[in-house]
Amino acid sequence: MIAELRPDLVILDIMMPVLDGIDVARRIKSDESRREVTVVFCDLRGFTRLTVSSDPDEVMRVLREYHAGLGELITQYEGTLERFVGDGLLVVFNDPLPCPDHTERAVRMALDMRACVAGLAMDWRARDHNLGFDVEIS
Repeated sequence: MIAELRPDLVILDIMMPVLDGIDVARRIKSDESRREVTVVFCDLRGFTRLTVSSDPDEVMRVLREYHAGLGELITQYEGTLERFVGDGLLVVFNDPLPCPDHTERAVRMALDMRACVAGLAMDWRARDHNLGFDVEIS
């Protein structure tokens, strides 16, 4: 849809490593083909229960820890954080940044995410929060 408009600038509301709106517009104009992408979905198991049973400040603390840990990994693997809602994250590989090894990057990131959240979960359990982690790759 946006490629048909061929814009000179794109205002971004998503986190993208290395690119700004002008770079994105240039890439959209230069790439007229569709491409395969890899998408990673993840969220915390038990998060809704946490929001009901915990103080709002503690809920925000957990989210900050979670987002900080996973955000570093998304940047490290050069994924595009397309969407986040509470504890749910959607990360795209190979669009808009071309990436020949996008599936491998997504899998490696997902494994590192699991390890990151496992470490966080130990701290959360010490604070009486029983949270798990789900990650899916499409």
